[in-house]
Order: sequence, then structure tokens, then C-alpha cells
Amino acid sequence: MISKLMKVLGVVLLVIVAACNSNIKQKKAGQEPSEAIETGMNNVVAQEVIQGGQYTYVRAIEGEEEKWFAISKADIKVGETYHYADEMRMDNFTSKELDRTFETIYFLNALYGKTTHAHTHSGAKKVVSNEAISIDATEGQIMLNDLFENREKYRGKKVLVKGKVVKVNNHIMNKNWIHIQDGTKMKDGANYDITITTSELIELNSVVMLEGVVAIDKDFGAGYKYDLLIEEAVISK
Repeated sequence: MISKLMKVLGVVLLVIVAACNSNIKQKKAGQEPSEAIETGMNNVVAQEVIQGGQYTYVRAIEGEEEKWFAISKADIKVGETYHYADEMRMDNFTSKELDRTFETIYFLNALYGKTTHAHTHSGAKKVVSNEAISIDATEGQIMLNDLFENREKYRGKKVLVKGKVVKVNNHIMNKNWIHIQDGTKMKDGANYDITITTSELIELNSVVMLEGVVAIDKDFGAGYKYDLLIEEAVISK
């Protein structure tokens, strides 16, 4: 009886120790579970900041890992905690303005501090939205549901699309990247969302009409592949 009791106590002790170790690791990671749920973002602590002509380069600690990030020019303070959503990873990226090659660097839309909040996500992921968007049709315009459902028909061709800008990432790989939605729906009820590259500076939440070339199965390297996107788009009026 005593032997069985000792075994039970031993198991309970192991569970308590494991829970304590888990809690210590979470605190080392710098992201409490409640904080992660509240922000829905990744947390980093800035360790070094290099201001370039176009980008701000930040060496930061995320959990127990050190990473380099690049964002549009911003006032980032060493020692402060910042947050970000999605990222675009680039391997062996050479910064001409710093004359330096980064083995791995992550391009972000922004790093958000205590007084700034994210309104959009960066990276290659689509923006999932059920927002009711109504776009007045224009002659010659291709609707996004038509483009996605008949993509081979439009491969390599110039198309005219019109929609609301739901994501903007400027100055990445010498391109500006935007996502637009025109309100047409997929089977799950989410809006069709198309990625577009352009040299134009386009405002978030604006409604634009763009003409560009349809690309299918486009691979930019570093694991960023697009089943469908529109390249070299220009604003059409």
C-alpha cells in the first residue's frame, strides 16, 4: 500500500516539475499565452537598429532565436518590444545601401509598438475576408472569380481588374505588392483575393483599377510561390 502511494506521489511530482519547466520556457520566450491571444502577433525585442536610405534593419530576439528584419524607415528603439504579423523570408539577401549580405532576413510591413497597431498583414499569404465589397463594373474589367476559375485562359495576357486594396507592402524586391478584392466570393464565402505587383504607390483601402500581366505558378524563390498573380500593373483611369 505504501509502495503504491509512493509511486503515485512520484508521478504527481514529475507532473508538477514538468509544468514548472514549461512555464519557465514560456517566460524565456518573452510571450505569455494571454499576450499571444491578445495581440495575435509575434513578439520580438529589438537588439540592434541600422538605418538605411530606404529600410530600417532590425536585429531582434524572437523567443530564443535571433533574427534580422527589414521594414520601411521607422524609429525603432533598442530594448523595446515590438509585434508583427506575417513575414516574407529572403535568403542571401544583399542590401546595396548597406553593402552587406544577410544570410536570412525577414521583410515586414511594419513593427508595431505599444502605441501602434497593425491594420494589415504582410507576406505571400492571401487576405481572408468576408467583407461585403461592392465594386462598380467597368467596361473591359475582368472579375476575380472569372480570373481564378479560368486562369489558364488568361495566362500571359494583360487584364484589367478593379477592386478594394486590402493589403500593401511597398519596396520589397524592387516592387510594391498589393492585394485587391472585388467582392466576388469563393465557395466558402470568403472574397477572392489577388496579389498584384506594381511600381505605383497605392493607398490601403482605396479602390483602384489596374492593368497587368497574368502569371501562373510564379516562383520568386525563398519558398514564395504564387499560383496566380498579376505583374507589372499600372493604374488605369
